[in-house]
Amino acid sequence: MTLVQAILAGLFWTVAGLIALNGLDDLLTDLGHHGRTLWRRLWVYGRHRRACVARLPTLAERPIAILVPAWSEAEVIGPMLASLRRSVRYRRYRVYLGVYPNDPLTSRAAEAVRHTSPADGGASDRARDQAKDRAKDRASGRAGAAGDWLRIVSLDRDGPTSKADCLNALYTAARADAPAVYLLHDAEDLVDPDALTVINLLVGRYPMVQLPVEPLAQPSWFGVANHYMDEFAESHGKDLPWREAVSGGVPSAGVGCGFAAGALDTLARARGGRPFRPGSLTEDYEAALSLALALGERGGRLILARVPRRPGAPPVATRAYFPHRFSAAVRQKARWYVGIAYQGWRLLGWPGGVVRRWVLLRDRKAPLVAVLALAGYGFVGAYGGYWLTAWLDGGAGTASAPAWVGAPGTLALVQVNLALLAWRAGHRMVYTGRAYGWRQGLWALARMPVANLVNACAAVRAGWLVWGHLRSGRPLVWQKTEHSFPDPARLPGPGRRPGEPAS
Repeated sequence: MTLVQAILAGLFWTVAGLIALNGLDDLLTDLGHHGRTLWRRLWVYGRHRRACVARLPTLAERPIAILVPAWSEAEVIGPMLASLRRSVRYRRYRVYLGVYPNDPLTSRAAEAVRHTSPADGGASDRARDQAKDRAKDRASGRAGAAGDWLRIVSLDRDGPTSKADCLNALYTAARADAPAVYLLHDAEDLVDPDALTVINLLVGRYPMVQLPVEPLAQPSWFGVANHYMDEFAESHGKDLPWREAVSGGVPSAGVGCGFAAGALDTLARARGGRPFRPGSLTEDYEAALSLALALGERGGRLILARVPRRPGAPPVATRAYFPHRFSAAVRQKARWYVGIAYQGWRLLGWPGGVVRRWVLLRDRKAPLVAVLALAGYGFVGAYGGYWLTAWLDGGAGTASAPAWVGAPGTLALVQVNLALLAWRAGHRMVYTGRAYGWRQGLWALARMPVANLVNACAAVRAGWLVWGHLRSGRPLVWQKTEHSFPDPARLPGPGRRPGEPAS
């Protein structure tokens, strides 16, 4: 064996071996989730009805502070706030919008919708009761000014700073009003009409509640934006429920995430009044993990709440458009990789027992897995090309091939990885199909190479950013993602799945 052949053999076995280990790790999660799902179906739901919004117990509304950081969001903040105001079936909330002195357009866009009428709720009994309560408040003078639902908080410095810095300013402003719950949202989010009802019921029982995130489908079935649907459908439909079951907590997605006031106050007290680390690129993820460590096992679980509006309906979730341009998706995911893998390791280390360290490893291995997936495509192509050439030559080509190529161990490893790939692809299709319909489920298979390419490029960019940071000492800078808000005419109507484009 020549030196080049030895290097290629070593690379192949390293890449293929790591891909197999990652696939087995994912397989363990899949089997654990499926076993838990079967157990709950047989023993839990056989005795108790599944929860849904229509069956939720009545609970007095508590004040909820919705924190929305906004830098250069003039295009989306008006429609987002107007949609929230018109659709949310909840009364006791206030939006705290963080803006900057050098971004007057965002402030003006928000001011333009300050006097939007609240939701009338249609035929909802809960909404009719809320409307009656509002009328009583107006009669008794308790309702306050008509635009008091929106508080625009201007930071004392020009932007952009960081999302965490803006959230800390919003937390300080909201804390003076003594809310019971802090709810995080972004300027492009489509807030579910029943989101605050679910958050109000569960936050308090649990220190943090994360609602599912469902990226909205965009017109191109094969485009970059729609691969987010596939990833979130599988993550929030399978991975996070299993993670919650085995570790007692889930990370925050930064949107549709409610913190109990006492829990966030606990984090703030430990950090000089700032619950979110200003230098973190994934401040929401870091805050949730830090909160879980601060509260300990007796402090309660951090949960993912998948509560449908009615039996068989999609869950109450946060919906939004995600980047549709390749470069924007790469920048966004590179920020996630740096914040979760590098900063998470540096700031939090590897605390807890075996299970907690395992879930942290699953988070932090993502950049490596992304690069391995792309390398795997190259080796599969080369290996498949070799066997195709040998077959076309009637087997004559096998004589000149390196011995390791046709070795039984090599073939067995390739077969294991192909089986794991088929398993992974099947799960991606099933979970996307459940959330978005069977057509999107089929397209999820075609989008897997797109997702792998985006993730691999993001991993390389993340590595470059971290290398530049370590070499020069330059701080890692938060980079904004360009946003768009869905056109109401294109939103799914009654009976349509949430991610399916309107025809």
